[in-house]
Amino acid sequence: MSNNKPLIVSDTEALNELDCSDPLKFQNRILRIRKFDDKIINILNAEIPTQSFINKGIVDPKNKCQQFKQELRDYYDSRESAIKKCIDYAKNEVEKLKQNPDTPLYLIKEKNFNFRFFQQELEIDSIDKSRTFKAVDERCRSFE
Repeated sequence: MSNNKPLIVSDTEALNELDCSDPLKFQNRILRIRKFDDKIINILNAEIPTQSFINKGIVDPKNKCQQFKQELRDYYDSRESAIKKCIDYAKNEVEKLKQNPDTPLYLIKEKNFNFRFFQQELEIDSIDKSRTFKAVDERCRSFE
């Protein structure tokens, strides 16, 4: 990656604050994190130049696209890792409860629901990731 300033300013602090023990807090944080996905077109417009700027030699779009894609990969990898950490946490919670025969069934169901919830969040994130990369690929196609 080049020494240029980062093109993506993401809320990585929110990723570190994901609380796997409380699905509601998790959901609130992940919604805050996903606001980035809503802004991707604006970021692309601001960072990847139009043809008129390319002709003036102000920006090298090929390098910008490569940098942008690499930063996106890193960003989505960290998001995926954070969600998978919560999936593992929830899975372990379910397994621990199932080992104790005195555990009430409602508690096992609740923890199992949390496990499925985190799995769904990973699927949603995968969809967001593919949509984002599609937009970037469409914008950068002519520069590669």
